[in-house]
Amino acid sequence: ESERVDASLASDLKSGLQKQRLRGLDEHGDSITIMAVGEAGVGKTTLFSNLFLRDLSGPPGPTLAILEQTVHFDLDGVPFSAKLVDTPGYGDLLDLRRTFALATNYLDACFARSLAQERAIRRSATEAATQNLGVDVILYFFAPHRAKAIDYAFLRRLQGRAPIVPVLAKGDTMTSEELAAFRELVVAELEKHKIAVAHPPVCIITATDLESRRDSRGRRYPWGNALSERPGSPHAELPALRRFLLIDGLASLKAASREHYESFRR
Repeated sequence: ESERVDASLASDLKSGLQKQRLRGLDEHGDSITIMAVGEAGVGKTTLFSNLFLRDLSGPPGPTLAILEQTVHFDLDGVPFSAKLVDTPGYGDLLDLRRTFALATNYLDACFARSLAQERAIRRSATEAATQNLGVDVILYFFAPHRAKAIDYAFLRRLQGRAPIVPVLAKGDTMTSEELAAFRELVVAELEKHKIAVAHPPVCIITATDLESRRDSRGRRYPWGNALSERPGSPHAELPALRRFLLIDGLASLKAASREHYESFRR
């Protein structure tokens, strides 16, 4: 049981701890590893570009193998990196078992590599402090209007390997009523299949022009623009997803990733 500490001492201790952690952040920075999984053609690669507002598109055509890229940022002197892992959408590969295996084998290989590094005879303190244990979050994409049995079979295979955030793709193709019903269906099916998620489903619209101002960024149609970052819109929750991944939820995602790794190493 915790004991109360003198208020003045408690304040000094708290301030000291915060300064030490900030010093460590300045020295080593922080990072996140994001994996995109789901059906083909739902905008997995495009979302990466929208999250970080820079063109991160890979080779033209469908993604037929796991592709990795790392982007680096300088946040007022604090280094931050994001490792982005794009996976083939099911439907791009004829063999669903191979699609499943590509993702799960990658996740297991990350754990195995981390375990080998941990057991290495020669490892510096910096390597230990900055060790990347694996994927911090899986963004699982649902195609609009439909959630199939294969989605939940895939999610069951992924569960326990990394935290999962469901993404309802192409929000601009659903009416408000359709989106509300679809979101409710996905939540109910996730509970039915006992699939734990790190965040409730988020609906997104990805912009095609990343150079536009935030209040006009989105997709252009003859009838008008579908804004990707419209405040308060249930169709355009990209800002909420970005904030959860990079600000509010980063620490909890890393803690959950650590728990998954510890389960693997046991």
